[in-house]
Amino acid sequence: MIFSDTIGNEYLFYGCDNHRFKIDEMVFEAIEDPDDGWRSCLGSIEVVKGGTDVFYREPLAIIKVVESSDSYQDTYKLVEDDGHVWLEFGTDRQDDYYPSFVFSYTPKPKPPAVKKKLPKSAKITEQDPFDYLFNPREV
Repeated sequence: MIFSDTIGNEYLFYGCDNHRFKIDEMVFEAIEDPDDGWRSCLGSIEVVKGGTDVFYREPLAIIKVVESSDSYQDTYKLVEDDGHVWLEFGTDRQDDYYPSFVFSYTPKPKPPAVKKKLPKSAKITEQDPFDYLFNPREV
């Protein structure tokens, strides 16, 4: 499969490793144009086979691959239903004389832990292994 076939479709997203990212069982690499000299832009998006990359075992999100182009940039985005952009890569042309290669991975913040108060009737059956440090008992 080539990357352009993924545009507009939904996939499971497993994260990034350098300029590589995994959607479903496919790994792609965004490659900066090597012949661009002082300027840089997205050269190509290649399928990677047999890499030693490190990705999450479980998917982080269900994303949609979106192509975005305007007078300032030509990028691709991996966007979740709630609007969160997990990954954006391509070429930024804000400085027209010096365009730049973009690969911006933005993990979603971890939601705050929910702290519940235990009811007084609750019995804790497992003792904290460090409890003796904070609650010394007479022997």
